[in-house]
Amino acid sequence: MLREVSDFAVAFVDRNGGPAASANDGAREVADRFVETEPSPASLAELLEALDEAAASGFNQLHPGFLGYVPPTGLPIGAVADFIAAIQSRYIGLARPSPALAQIEWTALRWIADRLGLPPEARGVFTSGGALATFSGMVAGRHAVLGSNDLPGRLYWTDQTHHTVERAASVMGIPPELIARVPTNDALEMDVDELERLIEQSLGSPRTLELTDRALASDEMQRVLHSIASSPELRRAVARQSAGLAEEVVGGARRAAVRADERAPSKSKVYAGVATRGLALATDSLVALVIFACGSALVSVIGSLVGGVGSGWLAGLLLGSGWTLFAGAYFALFWSAAGQTPGMRLMRLRVRRPDGRGISLGRAIIRVVGLFLAIVPLFAGFIPALFDRRRRALPDYLAGTVVVYDNSAAQAMSGSERTQRDPAGSSG
Repeated sequence: MLREVSDFAVAFVDRNGGPAASANDGAREVADRFVETEPSPASLAELLEALDEAAASGFNQLHPGFLGYVPPTGLPIGAVADFIAAIQSRYIGLARPSPALAQIEWTALRWIADRLGLPPEARGVFTSGGALATFSGMVAGRHAVLGSNDLPGRLYWTDQTHHTVERAASVMGIPPELIARVPTNDALEMDVDELERLIEQSLGSPRTLELTDRALASDEMQRVLHSIASSPELRRAVARQSAGLAEEVVGGARRAAVRADERAPSKSKVYAGVATRGLALATDSLVALVIFACGSALVSVIGSLVGGVGSGWLAGLLLGSGWTLFAGAYFALFWSAAGQTPGMRLMRLRVRRPDGRGISLGRAIIRVVGLFLAIVPLFAGFIPALFDRRRRALPDYLAGTVVVYDNSAAQAMSGSERTQRDPAGSSG
């Protein structure tokens, strides 16, 4: 029996190495001949002949032009390996049942890890198929991006996404409302503009607000805040109490924030991340509040001399409206006139258009509106900056702007990146 099967395999390989990569003519008719109401007895030779006829239609994995990877090519060396593995039938999930065979698998995995440049602590496993490999990769990716806080995350895919991704998402417990289907273009590529629209739409959903609350209370966020507050640079600056205390404090906070930016999922040496932008925003808010408080106190003194406003609710309304207008004017004027606010200057950041030009007053006003919208839902509007390639948040999408590090790295941008248009700002 083994010799007969071996002769069949050799003949099959010799016969199918040359024809076309696929043969679909008459394939349905061949398939219909295998519709039977019940199995009928047959010899091994008859079974092999039927299998040979069935394999003659459809894709030809032995052809050099076959580029698919599920299933793999029918190379004889792979068939022999599968045959030997099936004969031995050893379990190698643990070392004790078969120590030597488990070591063989681990050695092969180490070879692959070394070729890919992975660190010595990298681990892996040979899976039985693409479905399990996809599931393992998605779980590892979610853990790397969202940590170990059981955050489901949101998935964006197209109609070209393999069905194993949907199966893996279901097993991972990602609910359907956190899965969005993105259209494709004529080249069957994901429509990036539509993806950005869907992300902006999802930022205002109740589910996103819930995830934001959980992210802010997560261990990863606490570690980032602790890293900034307890950085060695910051401690040394406070301990020295020198004449350059302010610069040391700002410099230490800035370097710690940059390191926090580098730990975010989106990697960039040009575009500023959430940590540095957050410190700049906090600094500007404090500066604006101090200026407004001093101005309000002066107005209050003058008002008391002429009899006062006379109504508590009216005074509160004027105070709230005045603060809103003052804060908006503070950011809009600094952005349009200097390209940076005092807080951004301390963090060495600058806001500009994607092509490197400064922003107009009108664009700055739109960005102020986007800033208020990003802050209202517990700062959820800044979440896209953690994942966007250019680290853009909601204000940047609305105004068509980017925030860059104001140093030599930002000035030395490559020509292609400097001229590449931002999808959100292509019409401005």
